[in-house]
Amino acid sequence: TGAMAELREDVDELLAKHAQDINLLRTEVLDVIQGVEEYDDIFLLRFVLTHLSRGGLQAQAEAVRKTVKFRQDNREILSEVVRTKKPPNHDIFIKFQAAGYVGDLGGMEPIHVVRSGHCETKGLMKTLTHEQVVDWLLYLKEIYFRICDERTRKTRKIVKTLTVMDMDGYSIFDGDSRFFKALGESSKLSAIYYPQLLGKTVMLNAPSFMRALMSTASVFLPKSTLDKIAFCPASRAALYARKDAKDLKCPFLQKMTGGEGCANLPDFLGGCQEPPENFKPRAQSGHVKINVGSRSCKEINFEVPIAGLHALWEVTVEDFGIDMSAELIPSDGSEPLEVMKVQKIKANNGLTSGDWILPTAGQLLVRFDNSYSVLRSKNIEYRIMVSPSQTEQENDLTNNSDNLSVL
Repeated sequence: TGAMAELREDVDELLAKHAQDINLLRTEVLDVIQGVEEYDDIFLLRFVLTHLSRGGLQAQAEAVRKTVKFRQDNREILSEVVRTKKPPNHDIFIKFQAAGYVGDLGGMEPIHVVRSGHCETKGLMKTLTHEQVVDWLLYLKEIYFRICDERTRKTRKIVKTLTVMDMDGYSIFDGDSRFFKALGESSKLSAIYYPQLLGKTVMLNAPSFMRALMSTASVFLPKSTLDKIAFCPASRAALYARKDAKDLKCPFLQKMTGGEGCANLPDFLGGCQEPPENFKPRAQSGHVKINVGSRSCKEINFEVPIAGLHALWEVTVEDFGIDMSAELIPSDGSEPLEVMKVQKIKANNGLTSGDWILPTAGQLLVRFDNSYSVLRSKNIEYRIMVSPSQTEQENDLTNNSDNLSVL
């Protein structure tokens, strides 16, 4: 299709067409790229294409110099990101996000999906700093850049990423301005360091207020990003597809991709595959939300069938704080064992987590105490898992969140 042709421009034709511009740029930045194999004509081509009509040679050279400095200053971090396929703080970040790599189109464009209605940006921003969120978003681009660059050189077609934003279930009250600020900062840096990486962003199931918000999004996002955003006109698009679905339900995405590779996508995009674990709502991943009324206490019991088990726990509080404690009541009738002294879990600390050793069989009693609060009830979300091995359990909490292992 025409849309696909725009995504897969011929590299050799572009190199020939812009040979003079590439030579001028190489001469201008020779002092910082000389002797570095990766800074070749294809590398420079991306900067030429991005700034050809927006600043010309001066803008191209400035962006190259900033990019080279970024890669030199952060060489060790970039190397670790490529090795692990994880940006810094990935295991924490992904606990709050239903997002990641889901496959590609015909072995070419990698697809990054964000299920906005299932993301917890408020909890994320309480747990990680602004700088940590910016870094995660920015270094994620390195993973996709390596994929696209490798496929570009192999196929001789410019390969870019596709981002799908599924807004189903999203509410304007779910967002956090701090996250949008971090997103905007990382997007502006990405536009410098990773030119020609984003092919298109498709908004699925966008609520009516989203179009109005996009008119003010220039405060957060660079124009180059905004220009590549398209809204799918269909409602309830690409969701709840049958297992034997052959095509994407979204007519815009169908036109853009020509239906290529659709069967390999998750079912919520109209494909035939089960979605990765971290794309499911948090309630389906063992997270439980409860409300503890003012002047009250809630207790949750967990079976501990044998001695020597471990328990991993994660708790977030929506506002203010709550007292948490835990004890193990042995099955042999002996005295209860304190496994966690009373600890104040505060909302402004974001995600609080820990682990307990359970030395005997019995009942694990976890207590959320709000009896000291005269007027305010507290909304909390918790996840507590009991298993034979702490290492195995830590893996279980994160093993399905790493859906970036695609290099």
